[in-house]
Amino acid sequence: NMSNELKSKENTQVAEKPTAFSEYLMQNLIKVEDALPEGFNKSRFVQNSIALLNDNPQIAKYPKTQIVANLMKASYLGLDALSKECYLVPYGNQLTFQIDYRGNVKLAKKYSIRPIKDIYAKLVREGDTFEEYIENGEAVINFNPKPFNDGKIIGAFLFFTHYMQLTTPVLVLLFLLGERHEYRSGSSAE
Repeated sequence: NMSNELKSKENTQVAEKPTAFSEYLMQNLIKVEDALPEGFNKSRFVQNSIALLNDNPQIAKYPKTQIVANLMKASYLGLDALSKECYLVPYGNQLTFQIDYRGNVKLAKKYSIRPIKDIYAKLVREGDTFEEYIENGEAVINFNPKPFNDGKIIGAFLFFTHYMQLTTPVLVLLFLLGERHEYRSGSSAE
């Protein structure tokens, strides 16, 4: 069928003509230059995108328009798929864009109103001790993981600290058994 032949022709152009693809991607980046993050390196992004396609031939099988659309999402956010900050994930006949934990950390640190110093994420497994409560208006987590525990994961939480912040956790997100609890600390030393 004609549609499959056109898709097949477009796919081989991506896989077999990286120079033409890199020029096409660069043209797309130039068109939206004002929307890209400050200091975004277009040439490096294009080189990393070509390397990503070379390392992942299954992605290069998708239509050029899908590949570029997903790479553009990464560029708007200043994320690099080659550094595994985000992924182009095949789902049937669609290529989708997903942000990795590293990408989320990068975005949180880059766009936080108050600069974030560190982000800590922990898994809670069966057999671990986990308590959460509020004390004097502050979120308190008592987490005591069982050493070398490979039990079933029953939840996860994270917290982050700000520079010049004396209280931690500043924000805790807790996902246990499909429920989401959010706590914010009431005081800070800014």
